[in-house]
Amino acid sequence: EGTPVKLDYKGKPTVIFYWMSFTNDKFLNKMMPVMQSLYEANGKKANFYTINGSGERRFTMSILDRYYSSFPTLVGGDVLQYSRVFPAFIIIDSDGILRYRTSTFPNVEELNTLLTEIIDG
Repeated sequence: EGTPVKLDYKGKPTVIFYWMSFTNDKFLNKMMPVMQSLYEANGKKANFYTINGSGERRFTMSILDRYYSSFPTLVGGDVLQYSRVFPAFIIIDSDGILRYRTSTFPNVEELNTLLTEIIDG
């Protein structure tokens, strides 16, 4: 909504899908449902964000609407400190330590297992 946000990685694990407006539709077709599923299963136990680093709000909203996404999404901003590639899928534990990062489509079962391990401590 135009208000600057600074992500706080401390306290709860944080799951981030960082993408740009030029991210391949094929990748978004796979990743957005995965994010929604993870969010629905773990949204009270972990922070979830998608970030469109391109800063194109109207385009971002059309993508979210296409996938019926309900997870928090941020638009624009500085390059994320944990990744320099796009797209990127990142999991940060409750101490702010990077636990997982990939720029390819992640293995969904592996993600669920890892996220459960991180949440359960």
